[in-house]
Amino acid sequence: MGVASLSLYSIFIILAFITSLDAEDEAGFTECSQPFNCGTFKNLSYPFWGDNRPKHCGHSDYRLRCKENIQHPVMEINGQDFFVIEINQSGKPRMITLSRVHPCPTSIPIPIPTPTPTPLNYPPFILLTATENMTLFSNCSKSALSRKMTNTSHTIPCPADGKPRNVSFIVRANKTRLVGCREKVEVQVPKEALDEFNSGHLDLSGTLLRPFNVQYSAYDDYCYKCLRSGGSCGSNRASSFVFACYCRDRPYDVECATGDDNRWKRKLAIGLGCGFFGGVVLTCIVFKFLLRRRRVLKDARSSSVTHEISSAPASLTDPGKGGNYPGVHNFTYNELEEATNKFDSAMKL
Repeated sequence: MGVASLSLYSIFIILAFITSLDAEDEAGFTECSQPFNCGTFKNLSYPFWGDNRPKHCGHSDYRLRCKENIQHPVMEINGQDFFVIEINQSGKPRMITLSRVHPCPTSIPIPIPTPTPTPLNYPPFILLTATENMTLFSNCSKSALSRKMTNTSHTIPCPADGKPRNVSFIVRANKTRLVGCREKVEVQVPKEALDEFNSGHLDLSGTLLRPFNVQYSAYDDYCYKCLRSGGSCGSNRASSFVFACYCRDRPYDVECATGDDNRWKRKLAIGLGCGFFGGVVLTCIVFKFLLRRRRVLKDARSSSVTHEISSAPASLTDPGKGGNYPGVHNFTYNELEEATNKFDSAMKL
């Protein structure tokens, strides 16, 4: 890999690293900036979550479910489903209007101010509508249902196992038991609806389905500060009961940082990236310099050897022409004749 290619590769790695940090930090901010929309409800934000809004974008007690072909989202409270009829996010107090999904009575009451175990002990709901209990008896004998003078039965739909079913109930006030009936349930209903029922202006199904209002609250002061600082309200990913403010750089406890601290992580990443890039470039320069110096020395050594070889004699010099080699004695003919005793063959080696 060439020096230029290595430098480009290093730049790519650094940019990818910085981009991944930004994407990770902004994920929570982007997710929690998306509103919850369902039917006639638009732009619902914290503390509500569900569907396209992850759990960390809301408070655990305020999950909404949007069902197909239904105009109202569904909220589960104390194990029972309620339709959300209206949400007032700007009023004081902030209020939710709820209605039972079906009229079949259960022993589960309307939401009451039962505190959820949160750090600041925020109650998820406070009942605003005045309510009273209705006493309903069911699974009654024919004789009990036939006593028209004292008992008036009301038949309402109560599906079981996904199948439609009608159940007859006898409504009696201040009764602990009723002869001929095996089951009893206390149902909490709006007082206004109960008065209409007792006066004959409202049937049992309408009484049980009458909407009621609850106040909701979830770190209102914290969320106000978070929004004012440019963040999106949410909760800690590890615990949905703990508030978190999701900002463009990272999550904070209450509100986004301002000034020089606002982008500390990006600055740190850029600083580390630039330092790494500078080190890579410097290493490449030094490596290239050493490589070039080595090549120059090698070329110089090769040139010197070639020059020495080219300056040396290619073959022995003809003695007759008086050629000689440096440091080698050239014998004359007379000297050779004398040394070999006139070329005596007996003196051959």
